Amino acid sequence: MRQLQESCVKPVFTPETLMVQFGDPAEVNCSIPNKPDGEFILGWESKSSQPSTNTETSVMWKVDKLVEWEEAGGVRCFFSGKDSQCDTNLNLTIYKEPDSVNLSSVSDVWVEGDQTELRCEVKNVGPGCNLSVRWSRADPKQNTFTQFNETFFPELKQEMKNVSRTAVLHVTPSREDDGVQYQCTAVLHLHQTLVFPSGDHHQCTL
Repeated sequence: MRQLQESCVKPVFTPETLMVQFGDPAEVNCSIPNKPDGEFILGWESKSSQPSTNTETSVMWKVDKLVEWEEAGGVRCFFSGKDSQCDTNLNLTIYKEPDSVNLSSVSDVWVEGDQTELRCEVKNVGPGCNLSVRWSRADPKQNTFTQFNETFFPELKQEMKNVSRTAVLHVTPSREDDGVQYQCTAVLHLHQTLVFPSGDHHQCTL
């Protein structure tokens, strides 16, 4: 009777998921539960590092600086044994905090009923495909900002690297807007949402 092929030995990760700032170090352990009979290889495939072992039940993937955006979808650990071969893709998220988020207005003094423009300049943030800019305002008697609009960048939907963008918001102020403060925030929509508010506010003066 022909012997059935052994079930696949799926490698597992510790930690299970990884979220790393671009340029920071990273490390993940890949392991199998037991040492198999016969020859085997347990190893990593990635652009940055390809460590492997044929004697241990675990192997560490480690980089001093994570500077390859492509690694976010291209890191996997594989097991190759006598009767089976399996691999597992690492759930890796790479992001880059913006160098700066600056809010400005084309006019220092706004005229009631005349359309003007706010500009939110976001420098060197990534990945671009996950970026949006949120607009918030606070009335003169309030201390907290309330979001009222959001700018998306559909042209960046395939951009997996860091980008710089300026979001524009057109505003037509009324008399009631005198003293209102505006703020913009760069947002990265990842499995954990990251927000980066502008360091300055713009106060509407009519």
